[in-house]
Amino acid sequence: MAHLSDEAEQEIKRQKVLVKHLRNELHLTRQEKEEASKNYLELYRRLDDLVKEKTAQLQKTRDELAKQNMALEKALSDARRASKVKSRFLSNISHELKTPLNAILGFSKLILDAGDESGNKKYIESIHKSGENLLALINDLIDLSRLDSGQFELNTGTLRLYDLMSGIRDEYGRICAAKNVEFLCESPEKNLVIRIDALRLRQVLIQLIGRAVRKTRRGFVHCSLECVKHDQAATCDLHFLVQDTENLLNDDGIQQLRRLLENKNDLFAPALDDSGFSLTLAARILSKMGGELTVESSPDDGNTFRMILKNIPVVSIDEKVVMNTPVSSDTKTVLIADDNPLNIDLLKVLLKKRYNYTVITAHDGEQAVDQADKFHPDIIFMDINMPHKDGFRAAKEIRKQNACPIFFISALISGKEKEMAEQVEGAYCLSKPIDAQKLFEILDALPPDTGKNPDRTQIREFLDEMGLLARVDELRRTMLMEDVILFADSIMAKTGGKTTYIKQWAEKIKSYAAEFDVAQLQQNLEII
Repeated sequence: MAHLSDEAEQEIKRQKVLVKHLRNELHLTRQEKEEASKNYLELYRRLDDLVKEKTAQLQKTRDELAKQNMALEKALSDARRASKVKSRFLSNISHELKTPLNAILGFSKLILDAGDESGNKKYIESIHKSGENLLALINDLIDLSRLDSGQFELNTGTLRLYDLMSGIRDEYGRICAAKNVEFLCESPEKNLVIRIDALRLRQVLIQLIGRAVRKTRRGFVHCSLECVKHDQAATCDLHFLVQDTENLLNDDGIQQLRRLLENKNDLFAPALDDSGFSLTLAARILSKMGGELTVESSPDDGNTFRMILKNIPVVSIDEKVVMNTPVSSDTKTVLIADDNPLNIDLLKVLLKKRYNYTVITAHDGEQAVDQADKFHPDIIFMDINMPHKDGFRAAKEIRKQNACPIFFISALISGKEKEMAEQVEGAYCLSKPIDAQKLFEILDALPPDTGKNPDRTQIREFLDEMGLLARVDELRRTMLMEDVILFADSIMAKTGGKTTYIKQWAEKIKSYAAEFDVAQLQQNLEII
């Protein structure tokens, strides 16, 4: 066997050492891989556990949020329901209170106007004044209810600012004089007339001035109105100021009042005195009118409330002033429908003071329809809330036979009731307690021939002019409902609404034809 050289043997030894070293390295690499694999598996397990834990937490949070959302939705639903219940309660209770107040204020005013000689005048005046105060409080509650429910409305009309401030000066001047408090009231120029909701503007001013007069026991109360006209005097800014010198407010009181005025949505926001309710209402109404209310207090100027209304339209001096027409001496028949006998008696006395009216009465809706059919009244006063048949239903039935004005009377004239009243042509709305002067102004402004229903001759003459008499005779013979409806539509189109009694006659025969009321249709066709 051939022997290897020494060099070959040395090389073999080196190779063996190298192989052994590589084997050791390969073994270590396998161990490291196994260790790394174990570490990876451990990390994966931990990550999986963490994901599961976080997923569980998220699910728990989501469940809690879902429960909170359900609770919030329930709370919101309950709040809305409570708001509706509150508004309905205020509406109902105000209606129940204003109905007897109508009699209290009406009859006490009649006694005062008649001149009581029994020595009880001051007691009657106290009754009347207390009734007015209670009525003002009820109206404030109604306004707040309407503000909360979004049904608050503004009715824009013309207002002479001098008349507004003169009325305030007369009313509060007497009150302050009795308290030995000086009352200063500055008015704008006499001929300045603007377009605004006069009732709401006066309401806000009364809230502010009434508070100042009530709080001031010595010193003075000052109210002023400045009108800043814009270019060409088409619009103006109104700056009202009310000052009093009693109970100067400190910094805390000023901040509290400012928070009260800013927090207009909180009816029962904390106030430092009994002004919270009135000031909250004033601020909310003024906000609806697009104005703002601020308050300041200093030893020199006292407590100062500033009210600003911007861009108020100014009425042109060329606009005509509508004057009341003379009272008609014609005798009219008036129907009063009300389920409260006191309200009927009061209205009868008010009408008797000024007009030569024959009055008939009804105590529910059904009786009102019967009385209207029997007596054909020239004017109707209709209470809205009556048993058996409400005023709206009764009026719609009466309107089929009678075109006279109908005055709907209610303690609470809401937007819905106004809409329903508008569906009855020639209808008006009056709020209880009835303002006698306002009632007289409306009645005086009615045309002299109000309520006079056309006779057969008038209708026949009109149809003869239109060449339609032969067509009416044909319809009376055939009684084809579709033909009657088409004929009525053509009549209303030709009149264009200008000839009211013909339009109403056409509406009636169309209604009876649509309802297939043969008896009523034949009766109205035979009127010719």
